[in-house]
Amino acid sequence: MSETTATKQEVVEYSKTKPITSPKTARVLFEQMAQEFKMALPRHLTAERMFRIGVNALQRNPELFQCTQASLLDAMMTACQLGLPPDGVLGRGYFIVFKNRRVSPERKEVKFIPGYQGLIDLAYRHPKTKRIQPRIVYENDYLKVEYGSKPKFIHRPELKKDRGKPIAYYCEVELEGANPVPELMPIGDVVKHKNRFSRAKSGPWETDFNAMALKTVVRQAFKWIPACVEVDEALAQEDALVFDATATEVADQIAESRPSELDDLATRLEAESEEPEPGPEPEPEPEPEPQEGPEPEPEPEPEPEPSPKAKPNPKTEIMKIQSRILNMLGQHGVDSNGFDDLIDKAVKQKSFPANDNNTKDWSVDTWAAFEKWLQKRFDAKSAE
Repeated sequence: MSETTATKQEVVEYSKTKPITSPKTARVLFEQMAQEFKMALPRHLTAERMFRIGVNALQRNPELFQCTQASLLDAMMTACQLGLPPDGVLGRGYFIVFKNRRVSPERKEVKFIPGYQGLIDLAYRHPKTKRIQPRIVYENDYLKVEYGSKPKFIHRPELKKDRGKPIAYYCEVELEGANPVPELMPIGDVVKHKNRFSRAKSGPWETDFNAMALKTVVRQAFKWIPACVEVDEALAQEDALVFDATATEVADQIAESRPSELDDLATRLEAESEEPEPGPEPEPEPEPEPQEGPEPEPEPEPEPEPSPKAKPNPKTEIMKIQSRILNMLGQHGVDSNGFDDLIDKAVKQKSFPANDNNTKDWSVDTWAAFEKWLQKRFDAKSAE
């Protein structure tokens, strides 16, 4: 039997702390969660294909086998929900190793992050998206950019000689019924972005700089695309992991996306508490007396009422709050270490309902209260 093939008789006792150790263990874990993964997958992907790609991704990076089993399943669930295989080579998604230093002893965990091709795939799911084209500009290429009432954007690659080093990255977005919109980032801006969000000496920014630069400019170009659920969720999940201070390698990551049972219960109780109490039934209006004359025209049938919107996912709401906090921290030059200090101060001062600084256990209300506390703190410093 192949090492990566699992039989129905094989069972791995699920553990939150034990490492994966081997491709066989990973395969068995995937098989045991097959039903949950199938429910999350879009139609164009099968669970068997995702399992095969997932095991191959682990084998390409043996360090992933040192990560916990729980984190592997969470990373695979995120990939399934977004419909992006962790193929790595094709740039749609990656399994990355992160160190969790908030637990004792510290342990390694797997996280799924989308690549720039994965983000493009998500954007194409919007019906108005016609074209998304990221490109690299090299120093010997011809580039002309003009903004204003008559914008111009011309890029002619050098074909006769060496193109030189990359000097800029751009992404053109074309929607139905609109002119293409280019988003351009000089390499200096890309490096600033990299230094702000990743201080690691290893990882995608070191091994695949061009791919990460293209991903950065694609993200910048998404502001021209109308709201898309899949894109919003992927970007919110990426931003959320900036707040996981255990993830020191890179900050462009995908956060855990499965809501907990407590969050589901809280959502249901909240929905029940908001249901209006039934009031007294109105008295029937008297029927009008028939009048002589031509028969009235039949009234048009009323339009069907729109179906009520689903309750927002608590995890998604938390990610949106974290994304706003991320922008706030960036405006005030606060890095991950400073963010940790702020969390500790807020918890010690009992400024909001948090028992400890383990942010993974915080609810939507706790994150919202922390956001208000941060805003007041920064406003007070600005007023000094």
